[in-house]
Amino acid sequence: MRHPTQQHDWMKYQCAHATPPSVRYDTQMNEHGVVLVLVLIVLLSLSAIVLSQLKISTNGAVASASLPSEYEADLQAESALRIAMAMLGADKDALSDTREEPWFQPFETQELKIQITPCDALININDVQDDRVANAILYLLKNPERELMLMSLKCWMDPSILRRLPIFRRPNYSMTEPHYGPREDELTRPEELSLVEGFQDIPLDDIRRVFTVWGEDKKMNLNFASSLLIDAYFPELRPYTEELVKHTQLSGLTNISQLLDITGMDPASEEYQDVIKYATIKSSIFQVLVTVNSNGCHLQKRYILERDPMQPQAKPQLVAQDELFVSLSGI
Repeated sequence: MRHPTQQHDWMKYQCAHATPPSVRYDTQMNEHGVVLVLVLIVLLSLSAIVLSQLKISTNGAVASASLPSEYEADLQAESALRIAMAMLGADKDALSDTREEPWFQPFETQELKIQITPCDALININDVQDDRVANAILYLLKNPERELMLMSLKCWMDPSILRRLPIFRRPNYSMTEPHYGPREDELTRPEELSLVEGFQDIPLDDIRRVFTVWGEDKKMNLNFASSLLIDAYFPELRPYTEELVKHTQLSGLTNISQLLDITGMDPASEEYQDVIKYATIKSSIFQVLVTVNSNGCHLQKRYILERDPMQPQAKPQLVAQDELFVSLSGI
């Protein structure tokens, strides 16, 4: 048993170190507040997850509902391909192609559009090692760095050129996201040009209007080439481009020698011989651009057809195809 003095001292100690009621109340409130905040955070996280899953489920349901429309649009595109092949197959003229050809006129219905153009009305990027092609690309590029851009394009296809360059002049793809490097081979689609250093900012529509990757003889069909591309590809014809394009739009060249009547060039001249080496009026490879709008599905496909101009009775062959654009309403 404690001595009265000790008992008194012990009570004084307890009173001195006891937690006041107000402090205990504040501590309990703080603890409750922390728990409430944690609960709110958990609820917000769960709500975000639920909303995300709901959005995914909704988009999945819409996509599933749109699959029949996309399938139907794809079937219509395949039907359009057969129409295009029949139109090209009906052309039995082995000497020339002009804008008067039935296959060149757009085929259009409420849901379907077919546009056929010769690939050799454009510049083949894969021929960039040829001086005429390289100079045409330089003519078209307005960028002050066009010489470096042209070198980047050559390096993209030919690794031996890249290895011969000093390190500080080599194209740098280390900062690209996602990471990629040069193909070290010919381009398989014109849109691939937008991956080459210096060409990334050129709109895809502009690339498609000017460049192709199909065709092997480096020739350009004067009856279908634009005035811009004739100027770029044939500097010898620049003084006569306006008159030439006017003629090709009205009736077209049915014989390459008609160039002499339009330009007044000397048939024995070196410049005329250079022109006819790269000029043609008969095409063998064609781009078929098919656009389908069907039940909320907008689809655009590109088919590449090849025919032998020396055998006009032969059926055109499909050599390449790709999908340029597809969208489904509601997604």
